[in-house]
Parts: sequence; C-alpha cells; structure tokens
Amino acid sequence: MTFQVGGISAHCSASVILKSVIVTAAHCMQDYGAGADRFDSHVFRPASYEGSSPYGEWTPLAAVWPNTWTKGTEVGSGSAVDNDLAVMILAKNASGQFISDLVGGHLNYGWNNYSFINSKRTGNIWTAAVTTLGYPGLLDEGAIMQRSDGPSYLTTIADAHQIYQGSTFTGGSSGGPWVVNFGYENPSFSDGSGVGHKAKANVVIGVTSWGSADPNQPKDNYSSQFTQNKRYPKADYGGFGAGNIAALLNTACSKKPRGSTQTFKQLGYCDQ
Repeated sequence: MTFQVGGISAHCSASVILKSVIVTAAHCMQDYGAGADRFDSHVFRPASYEGSSPYGEWTPLAAVWPNTWTKGTEVGSGSAVDNDLAVMILAKNASGQFISDLVGGHLNYGWNNYSFINSKRTGNIWTAAVTTLGYPGLLDEGAIMQRSDGPSYLTTIADAHQIYQGSTFTGGSSGGPWVVNFGYENPSFSDGSGVGHKAKANVVIGVTSWGSADPNQPKDNYSSQFTQNKRYPKADYGGFGAGNIAALLNTACSKKPRGSTQTFKQLGYCDQ
C-alpha cells in the first residue's frame, strides 16, 4: 500500500479481512499524536510484485483508527501501544467488483489470543505458530512480499498488549498481517489426528507495528494484539466480535458512502 507523507511517497503493508475491508497499522495513516495531520493518497495493490499490480489498484472510501492514536494518549510506552491498527473500506473497481471477488477471497480475523496456548511445554508462556507477511524495505527494496514463520509470544510493555516474533522484517512491513493457521489447502490427517486448538484457517490476529530497525542486530518485531483492552473493553461490537479490531470494523462499516442512504455493511462491503 502506497501513500504520501508531505508529498513524499511511502509504503506500508495491509491485508483483506472482509469482503472489501483491509487492516493495516494506525501509523500508516498518521504519526502518533499528530491530530489533524494525516497521510494521504493511499492506494492498495494486492499481491504487488516488483512494481506490478496484478489485481489492480484500489482506493479507500473510508478509514478508521483509534482517536487515542490521533491524540497521542494510547496505553503503552514509546512505539509499544495497545491499538496501532486501522481499517479501510475499499471502493469497488471499474467493473463493480469487491476486492475479495477478484482475488478469490479474503483472510479471517480473530481476537483475544486466538490460537495461542499456555502449557508446561511452552514454559507457561502464551505461544502460537505465526506467519507474518509484508513488504519490508530492506529486503528487495520493498518490491516483493516476504514471509516469516516462527513461534510468537504474548507479552505486555508498559501495560500495552503486544505479540512478539523474531524476524528480519523492517520498515515497509508495517501493517502486514500476523496470521495463524496459514495455508491454502486442507490437510489430510491420519487416524487419531486432527486440526487441533482453534484451527480456523488463515486468521489475522495482529499487524506489524514496530521493531528493531538495525539490520545488523537481532530482529525483534511486535504487533498490537487484537484484543479487549482499556480502550475497547466490550465483548461484542455490532456483531464483529470483541475488542479493538471489532470496534474499528463496526465503526467503519456503520458509515455510509457519499450519496447513499445505506451503510457499508448494508451494501455488502463488510460481508464475511
């Protein structure tokens, strides 16, 4: 996803989680505590590869992120905050298609530590196997989507709910999805085996938020958890689930396109 920062081109990563809705990081929309100053000219190019746009270019009709981000009053410290996430509703293309119709579907999303487990085998640490995707600028100059796989852990930093993973991702990967149960086909199991704990496929449980920028040091990447927290405490927001991700989706999908008497949800943009 490209955008303009004071007339200079920049890029972040994002993923499709509803019929025509993408999720990214709030810091891809504006700097923390920036008030009315926002980035502009956002364009989403799914599966972009070395400058190509195989599925076209998609522009947002609406975008929502926490007002605590805008005001600079998030729970946390430094880059580690509770709610570094944003959702955007994309316009249909010239053929009247939603983005998920064209690309063959969308990812799911989960909240409240979806797929994480805590046991003696994990040292009593909440752990999950997580796949992160994005376009880090220090790998192929951000022109090719990269993938990182590994164990990830739940933690808190100054009361901010975070997910940690070690990877080589850097700037440009911000907003890219953290996915559990990543895969493109259903596996076959032998007798006695099964899909296991919370096994819905391709579930986004966070987006890349911050980490070490030094390529010569061990890489630490963090995501704000999709979860209930002080800012978003409810267990349900308009049928979209619990916590921050659901609250933002409910707010965005309750908006109306310019000139319409119906909401984005009523018009199908937010279908599962």
